[in-house]
Amino acid sequence: MNTIRPFLLLFSLLYLLTSCGVSSDDSAVDSALETTTFILVRHAEKAEGKDPVLSDIGMQRANRLATTLSNVKLDKIYCTSYQRTQLTAGPIADLQGLSISEYSGFDHEELIDEVFEELRGGKVLIVGHSNTTANFINSLLGTSDYENLSEDAYDDLFFLRARSMRDAELLHLKY
Repeated sequence: MNTIRPFLLLFSLLYLLTSCGVSSDDSAVDSALETTTFILVRHAEKAEGKDPVLSDIGMQRANRLATTLSNVKLDKIYCTSYQRTQLTAGPIADLQGLSISEYSGFDHEELIDEVFEELRGGKVLIVGHSNTTANFINSLLGTSDYENLSEDAYDDLFFLRARSMRDAELLHLKY
């Protein structure tokens, strides 16, 4: 089973990141049908404190995230202002030569609108928290089915291919 898991992950990523071609002379229609990929993760394991850094295990996970996403050309990375989200995104930002943009953890619909406006058709990584990640998923899917992540869940990786708010497909993986 362990030898099948990397293959399934790679196959799933390739499927998700391969966009369907649409032929049309109307660029507004093409733009509206173009999918934007939102990659959502919760920050990695943290140390103790008010605004903690990552633990050693958390730094290993942040590096694993960078390795997992190394073949995905990101257009932008968003994190909250907390050290744990910044440090989780740091290795992939360094690897891809991207700066990290901050967002307010609870202004998820505002950020989604910004991404559609500025990066339609692109790929963005959003590093959040146990109590913010589900908000993005629910808004993109147009549902309220997803609850906050459990406090001990750090290995969830969500890929959403979205055409608009409330019109997306979800692939939930572990890393």
